[in-house]
Amino acid sequence: MTTDAVDESYPLIVDIGYPGSRARGSVLARLPLGIPVLFFSLLLNIGATLAIWAAILVSGRVPSWLFTFQVNVGRWHTRGAAFLLLLTDVYPVFEGEHPVTYELREPAEVARWKLVVWKSITAVPHFVVLFVLTVGLVPVTVAAWLTLVVTGRHPRPLHRYATGVVCWYVRLAAYLRSLTDEFPAFSLSATAGRSSRRAYRVSAVIGLIPAGAIVGFLVFIIGFTGTHVTNDVSYTELRTGETTPAATVESGAMRLESVHDPADGELGLFRPDDDARYVAFTISISNRRSAGETVPIVASSFRLEDANGELHAPVLVGVDGVPGPGSIRAGGTGDGVVVFEVPGEQPPQRFIWDVVDYIAIPRRGETIEWVFR
Repeated sequence: MTTDAVDESYPLIVDIGYPGSRARGSVLARLPLGIPVLFFSLLLNIGATLAIWAAILVSGRVPSWLFTFQVNVGRWHTRGAAFLLLLTDVYPVFEGEHPVTYELREPAEVARWKLVVWKSITAVPHFVVLFVLTVGLVPVTVAAWLTLVVTGRHPRPLHRYATGVVCWYVRLAAYLRSLTDEFPAFSLSATAGRSSRRAYRVSAVIGLIPAGAIVGFLVFIIGFTGTHVTNDVSYTELRTGETTPAATVESGAMRLESVHDPADGELGLFRPDDDARYVAFTISISNRRSAGETVPIVASSFRLEDANGELHAPVLVGVDGVPGPGSIRAGGTGDGVVVFEVPGEQPPQRFIWDVVDYIAIPRRGETIEWVFR
């Protein structure tokens, strides 16, 4: 996107003067001195921004005292950034004289409907361009640091570039925080004016593309519930080795072969806690997914609900005689064992297998449940 700004001045004016000759020793300890300022000013910015958004939602404007505080925080943050990027040797002070100036005209009102979402959408092209500029800022700052250490001077082109990036960031931050509704220009100039209507419209169209994709994905996630199968089975018959019919979902199928209850002697030297026992299920699993897609057999895929309604994760999972975690290839079948530690002597209530957990939200994947009677 090309720079497309009109002559009218932007409500925010930032000036970082060129310092000329510098003290070489002053650039050696910038990180430990500058980072605390950026950290604390960022915390203040977050708190003040939330308060400003709340005020705009209620009244459509920013209270003068809150606006003044946010301007002071923004000024302090900008001075901290300039200090850290070697643009000035003067330590960032919250108030008082400083080579870095930051002046913002207070708006009469701010549009509620533009708050947060719309401004974030229109700012998408800014985010992209500033990401590229920030990547370039790293070698520029390193080169400036080396030059300052050797010669005591900051190369003017490097200073101009870093200053432009800082000013661009600051203008965009003021827009996103709703300190102004004026769309910032795509410019590295410290005196850039307001962006043109054309640039604003193009930015909105570009920003709506990823925003629409995100909304579509969320609608899909909310609407998708996956496939969930629940079967009743006799726990007593399962203990005698009577297998169950296979339960099938789109991605896979499972059959309960048997259950060993208790299975305290089947884990070798391991013993359950007092007043608890091991319960071992032998299962058969088939992968019905597409070629190249596996079905994971991991502890987090299985749960057992005890007689008190509490869910337990397995203490051991194995596939085809090999301790897990493991997986089954597409079109394949595997024999597994899943061992749980459960309290008391009552039989469990449910055995749950999350065949595919697409996202970490309940009932948004594919699940097979066995309810014991």
